[in-house]
Amino acid sequence: MADPQSSFRAVLATLADDPGFREFARGDAALLLWDLEGTRLLWASPAAASLHASLVQDEEGSLAASLPARPQLRALGQGLAPTSGARLERLRLDGSRLTPPVICACRRVTLPSGEGALLT
Repeated sequence: MADPQSSFRAVLATLADDPGFREFARGDAALLLWDLEGTRLLWASPAAASLHASLVQDEEGSLAASLPARPQLRALGQGLAPTSGARLERLRLDGSRLTPPVICACRRVTLPSGEGALLT
């Protein structure tokens, strides 16, 4: 992805017109954009910046192998998440048993580059 910011803005503009995802496409929403394999975090909205810092382990956006949600993210990216509307999933984004799962709206999207991604 050459410019994640502009690619994500284009995806959000498309989703803002979709009744099934419109409320999640607000500018102040905490949104995460993952690769379809569930191995990299491609982008985080400003509201999700603190999550971004805790989920990635390097500059490439690679996720920590210990992230509990990795298998679930892969399943969502490989077809469990819809390409229209949204699927609600409980994702455990923290390895601590004390932190509850987060309920996320999930949807597969196509970036302007043609690359597929998972938006939560």
